Amino acid sequence: MSHPHLHLAPLTERPVTEFSGRPTARRVECPDCGKTFLDTVVVNDAPEFSDAHGCYIICRRLYCDHCNQLMLWFQHSNDSGTRIGPRVDDEPPFIVREKRLIEKFLKQHPEAAGMIAV
Repeated sequence: MSHPHLHLAPLTERPVTEFSGRPTARRVECPDCGKTFLDTVVVNDAPEFSDAHGCYIICRRLYCDHCNQLMLWFQHSNDSGTRIGPRVDDEPPFIVREKRLIEKFLKQHPEAAGMIAV
């Protein structure tokens, strides 16, 4: 049941105005539904050196509660895991929809259940 005084516009329709502040955190979008998340809910693995790319790579994972799916992608990083470039080979994320794997991921990483960005 919705509250009679509460109306939430879809994120894609939110106008940018002169009063909109600068973004204070990085954001990540679900490639399927477009829902926007704070970067802090993305789970990053430890960096590993890739001989094929000649740099460190991290595996990043994001759970979208709207689509009920987990996305994985690889991104260039330095040896401490700080991202320094785009997705590896600019490939789209790999999508996991198997319920058992999603539940296991969320159990291991409850912080990934998410905060939406506004």
